[in-house]
Amino acid sequence: MTYVARAPYSIRIILTNKCNLHCDFCLANASEKDKINELDTWEWLDFFERLKELYIFDISFSGGEIFLRDDLFLLLNKLRENARHRISLLTNGTLITEEIAKHLKQINIRRIHISLDGLEKKHDELRGRGTFQRIVKGIQSLNYVGIKPSISFTAMRSNYMDLGPLIDFIASMGISAIQVNSLIPEGRCINIYNNLALKYPDQILEVLKVIENKQKEHKDFKIFSEIGFYYYLPQHYSYLQKSFKTGLRTKHLKGGCGAASTCCVITPNGNVIPCEGLSDFVGGNIREQDLLDIWNDSVELKKIRDLSRISLDQVLYCKDCQYNVICDGGCRALAYIKHNDLTAPNSLCPFLENIHFPLNE
Repeated sequence: MTYVARAPYSIRIILTNKCNLHCDFCLANASEKDKINELDTWEWLDFFERLKELYIFDISFSGGEIFLRDDLFLLLNKLRENARHRISLLTNGTLITEEIAKHLKQINIRRIHISLDGLEKKHDELRGRGTFQRIVKGIQSLNYVGIKPSISFTAMRSNYMDLGPLIDFIASMGISAIQVNSLIPEGRCINIYNNLALKYPDQILEVLKVIENKQKEHKDFKIFSEIGFYYYLPQHYSYLQKSFKTGLRTKHLKGGCGAASTCCVITPNGNVIPCEGLSDFVGGNIREQDLLDIWNDSVELKKIRDLSRISLDQVLYCKDCQYNVICDGGCRALAYIKHNDLTAPNSLCPFLENIHFPLNE
């Protein structure tokens, strides 16, 4: 069974679902409309006081767009009272000015992740006209004060050819890291996912080749990606078969996932959920309960933890798969979103027969 921490090691805080952009593939279904019932400044400040007592290590802020919160720096200053916290900001980057960059430098916020989904033409097609140049100016402002952000790139059919040139471009700006993400069928992306997702295996292979080549060209540049997990699964399986002559044990569901075991998400209205994709499983609300009580006593969080008790040889769709000794069944959120069943197959798996999967199209 997956280890369950005394209190969460890390927390994702979704400060707001309001956003200045309206991307078709947004996982959060964010928009420019004002949101109701979101926690106000004092509610967040009280909660941050409690986080200090719980020794929470990793705290990340996301949205929506976090820089739309007028109280963002007040909240960040409060968190900075505790030197134990490692703070990360996830942003679309369009609102970062020289003044904001200076404020971030003053309070020592250095872990900033900015979404950039191609060079100017393709990025603007996906996220809105003029957004690319605004992001570049934001990155330049951060660079000027000594903050080197990392870039997040979501690979899709329409933009994956831009990955190589984009890496060259951001490397020339002094940026040293990029996270290459798979498109996820959540939020507004659910109904259009099949038209946007990379085709398996050809386009996946093309992306993997770009990553390999660019890693050789830019030796000090870090490229993080799990986009090739399923593509390389047969090779990993073959290697392990040769290396472990005594055989391999079947894995359990959720084996590599920390949702509800070491981490959780706080929504804008204060709900505590295992992860953003499992928003139906509300453990409690920090307006009404202490976080530690929710973490230890919630029936909903326990449902997610208990998945790790289920061996894949007990799972209908995975029990006969040869790869169940190295694969833990994939993301439970994606399985639940598509099939309304926590033990269903991961919707991204290309190896299951007689089941419709987007990657098989």
